[in-house]
Amino acid sequence: MPAYARVLRPGGTAVLTGILHERAAQVTRAVAAHGLQVVHDQRDGAWRLLALAVPVAHDVEGTDGGGGSASAEAAARDVRT
Repeated sequence: MPAYARVLRPGGTAVLTGILHERAAQVTRAVAAHGLQVVHDQRDGAWRLLALAVPVAHDVEGTDGGGGSASAEAAARDVRT
């Protein structure tokens, strides 16, 4: 996870596939421990897909200066289709 946290920019998304269902909670804890968040979680039998994002800091006017979390949400939608 440290490598993902280093290279992803705010609003960026990484998609992890091939995660065994019984390991998903462990992966999710590692994601959170490195400052990332799971924006999409999909199960297919014994397998899981997790889409990760770097949280975007919002300013006081509610703008993120570049589409931040909306970009992560759009990426998660793309993963679902």
